[in-house]
Amino acid sequence: PRFQLRRGRIAGTAMMKRLAHRARELSSRHFRGLSVLLPKASCEVSAEVHPPAIALRKHFACCALPMVGFGLMDNTILIRAGDAIDRYFGVDLKMPSIVAAAWGQVVSDFCGVCFGGAVEAASRLFLVPPAFTGSQSALRITQLVGISGAASGVVIGCLLGMLNLLSMDLEEVERLKRFAELQEVFQVVIQSAQENIGAQSGSVFLVDEANQELWSHVATGISTTIRLPISQNSITGTAFVENRPVIVPDAYADPRFNPAVDLETGYRTKNMLAFPVTSMKEPSKVIAVVMLLNKEEGFSDADQAAIRMISIHLALFLSKCE
Repeated sequence: PRFQLRRGRIAGTAMMKRLAHRARELSSRHFRGLSVLLPKASCEVSAEVHPPAIALRKHFACCALPMVGFGLMDNTILIRAGDAIDRYFGVDLKMPSIVAAAWGQVVSDFCGVCFGGAVEAASRLFLVPPAFTGSQSALRITQLVGISGAASGVVIGCLLGMLNLLSMDLEEVERLKRFAELQEVFQVVIQSAQENIGAQSGSVFLVDEANQELWSHVATGISTTIRLPISQNSITGTAFVENRPVIVPDAYADPRFNPAVDLETGYRTKNMLAFPVTSMKEPSKVIAVVMLLNKEEGFSDADQAAIRMISIHLALFLSKCE
């Protein structure tokens, strides 16, 4: 009986080993079948949700078109608003151009928030976005195409907005700022001329080529701006046209003198000395006229030598604005 019991136990153990081996075989076959089937199922799902190429191209265009409008609007407003701020406030407030550009950016961003929806709505009149499913929209390829389209569109729009620069005088504001800086210099020079020569009043007349006039940029003792036509019918005009100094011992006895200026300013002119200021680049070109008024004993040839030195200094300052 003990031998039979031991034999039964050995037979049971062998059977259990065979069953375990069979189970392992079945399991391995089952998982091999799954490993073959799973990639096929994955490929079928990915082929089902992947958007077609024509839909991706349309998605690229739909993302790019509104951004072209945004870039064009943003850069146009930035350039125009920044230039206007720099022109009308930068000169008087001595505001740096970079500050004016920053304010232009503020105006541009404000307009972008207000009118951005209108730009996007207008773009939808030309292109309708493709109808992606939720899984298609979540695909990385769809997102990359959309980002690429938006980035390309905004670059193109900004470049188109920069075409505004072709219709603008980019140097005008800088010239105005330099003139404003030179006004203090002119004031010091005229005061120095008055003290050294003994004149009661003085002014610097600059050229307005567009209107063919001479206008008083700096005038001591006079608050109004004097404008004279470029002609030989005035003392200042004669010095400018003939490029030579003019001394007038008695203003009211000279037919070229215009008493209307005295009536307008309330100033009484007795004698005058007008001296032309020539360009440093073109010595034959007159760019300004220095006018001194009312020296007690009258102006002489010796005063011309002193004012000639002053005119050279003025020519150096004005050369920065030519």
